[in-house]
Amino acid sequence: MTHKQPVMQSIYRTLLAIYRGQPGIAAQHASAIDREPMRSYYLAHIAASSGEFQRASELSSQIHEPWMNHSIDALIAFENNDANFHSHVDNSVKAARGIQKYTLEKSFNRMKKPLP
Repeated sequence: MTHKQPVMQSIYRTLLAIYRGQPGIAAQHASAIDREPMRSYYLAHIAASSGEFQRASELSSQIHEPWMNHSIDALIAFENNDANFHSHVDNSVKAARGIQKYTLEKSFNRMKKPLP
């Protein structure tokens, strides 16, 4: 990854590790993100995906971006097979704009339909 900004390199590496199902590696890269609320968001994302729901909720409570909060709530709901998953997804997508909105839609759609 050859992005000029080190924070973007950390975000890309975090996303790649999340996508590959490597929470330990993702957490290492996320810890290197020096911008809030991105750091807390990715750490909460990793915690939710790892079943650490209390930690994910604690980190999410420190975030003041509505789409991020709804996104973490959706991840927790997904991991718990909670019927509120779809409403959290809808709220997250509605609160986001631009490329983030597109990314959330695509990411959550993948969760709804497992890959072959």
